[in-house]
Amino acid sequence: MQLHWLEHTKPFIGRSKEMSHVIDWLDDPQAPSRILYISGMGGIGKSSLMTKMMLAVQQRHWTSIWLDGRSCLTTPVGFFEYLASAIQLERYNRQPVDPLEVLISAHASHRIAIFIDNSEHISLLEGWIMNAFWPKMSSQGVLLVFASRSPIPLVWKTNPHRGRHITELPLAHFSFAETMDYISHTGAFSKEISGEIARSSDGHPLGLALAVEAVQKKQELSNKDTSIVSQTISAHLLRELTTDEVQPCVDALIVLQQANQEMLSKFLGRPVTIQQYRLLQSMSFIRTVPDGIALHDIARMHLHRDFRAREPERLEELRTKAAKFLYQQFRHVDLHHRREIAAKLLYLCKDTLQSDRLYADWTVDSPDSPLEIVTEADLPVLHELLDQWCDYSIDPWQRSIYHQFMDELVEQFPESIVVLREADGKPIGMFMLLLMHRDTSRLMEQYIPSELHECFTQEELACSADQADTYYAVLAAATDKHPMFTREEIVGLLTRDRLSLLGQGSRAVLVATNPNLKTFLQQVGFQLRPTRTRNCDTSYARADILELDLRQERFGEWIMSFFSEQTSESSEQGSTITVQDVRKMLSCLHEPGKLNHYTRFFPAIANGVALQARLLSILEHNTYRLQEQDLLLLNTAYNLHPHNHIAASLACNMSRATYYRYLNKAVQNMTEMIKSKGLH
Repeated sequence: MQLHWLEHTKPFIGRSKEMSHVIDWLDDPQAPSRILYISGMGGIGKSSLMTKMMLAVQQRHWTSIWLDGRSCLTTPVGFFEYLASAIQLERYNRQPVDPLEVLISAHASHRIAIFIDNSEHISLLEGWIMNAFWPKMSSQGVLLVFASRSPIPLVWKTNPHRGRHITELPLAHFSFAETMDYISHTGAFSKEISGEIARSSDGHPLGLALAVEAVQKKQELSNKDTSIVSQTISAHLLRELTTDEVQPCVDALIVLQQANQEMLSKFLGRPVTIQQYRLLQSMSFIRTVPDGIALHDIARMHLHRDFRAREPERLEELRTKAAKFLYQQFRHVDLHHRREIAAKLLYLCKDTLQSDRLYADWTVDSPDSPLEIVTEADLPVLHELLDQWCDYSIDPWQRSIYHQFMDELVEQFPESIVVLREADGKPIGMFMLLLMHRDTSRLMEQYIPSELHECFTQEELACSADQADTYYAVLAAATDKHPMFTREEIVGLLTRDRLSLLGQGSRAVLVATNPNLKTFLQQVGFQLRPTRTRNCDTSYARADILELDLRQERFGEWIMSFFSEQTSESSEQGSTITVQDVRKMLSCLHEPGKLNHYTRFFPAIANGVALQARLLSILEHNTYRLQEQDLLLLNTAYNLHPHNHIAASLACNMSRATYYRYLNKAVQNMTEMIKSKGLH
């Protein structure tokens, strides 16, 4: 099978570690016979990697054979016949006396490599291959490469005699750097378009190829294209489900994130058998975790997107059901385990917990990276992030104070700063949050005493660390130069994670001057009160105190209120629309499933699709006769560059601060117009 023509047809990115195993075998003068086992979920690039490996073998002029497990009968005789036919074709009809001849007589100067794709389809032959077929091979010159959605067979891994000749190569999705490298090799795309491509695929090779193809055809990546990417990947993954009985379990894992057999049975209201549970465990897109099973992050993201596009109402019902289920768990576990469930609940309502995304956006459709405690090696990058935060948060004379404060925190209380990292370990965001007790308060007294005195009494600060129950949020900072995520999205991920700490029965308090931060926090339940003095004001903004007190078992009630409000609001037909409602509605402009929720304000509009058509008519054709500047801002922010305020502000030729100020005014004007004219 000659593959030389493939060398220049598509870029091959990454996988250098995996490729090194074949290169090392080709370079080894002894060439001991080996097995390589490539595993990973559907579309992750197993076949592409095997093709690259096969090309490397052919470039050394050694024999290579390609087999497809889907075309092979699951018996030794069927396997032999298929192998003999492939060898005969490769050797140009010079049929050997025995189909095993080339394998038995192989040696370092006469090598052969056999590549078996989709080998999960010959799983019944696993024992025979290891105990009968492999021992007949020559001890030199034979390379067997398997590609399978299933992990390496246990009987292979634990074989005392041959296990050391086997190497498993599990494939993960591309890193961000590899993703951008792939994109740069396929076309000269703008930074913004490259970021959209990377975001839509999140490093899944199949999704990446589909997104690039869509952009090459239309020079843009629309929401429809993104949905098609996720639908294709979802269909590709779900091919593994050989019975409809386990599909509800996959749907449950999308909203529960992880579960064991007992949890799945309780959630679905029917028994999940051990056979069904083991079948789920064998799926390539499902991983085993300490407390059960979970979808791989990439798989969950695309399955969720596909679910949301196909059945938005059923997904919402399932999400609410999951929230109630997790809330019952939350109420009956000890404090030590509550934060984990709190994080799941916060993730579950990430699409409905806020409307204003001008400060933080935690609706980002991306796998979450775990936050890590800061190290001294992070400081150079963190000082850069802090400098950016200082530019829009404090007066210039305060800049050095915060830099010194951060250095002291890293030295004395490193657990007070968590960072979100790139795959290469470089921080792209940080959150500074102090658990308040007598030791941390001394440090705050030294650097930011005004904030300390506004928020706490001396009695509250006198407690020891093991008695502390209040966090002071100093700041969240993130890069605004990431091509895949906006600053607001990174801050959103950081904020959502830190809010989960309150699940253990804690309080959060801070002093804020940024009006967008105040709006955001009030929308998620923080109470605002004025400061007693003007000592915390900046030269351009007034300071206020914001507090969320979830002590005394109040976290559960707080988090569930977002689900109950959503249900109750949807039943209030014809109620008065507010500025926040209009902002939420515009944010959902390209998601008609979510727009169904806002038809309650407009009795004449039947569904979300009809509402979307009315809104697009206003923004694209100015059917409401909006002022020219209002129309430009609204159309750019919500139609042309949805959820990307950096691109929108650049398109409007405005600074970020000016853009936000005028956009807020434009939304207010549109709200008044809707109140006076309605939508028909």
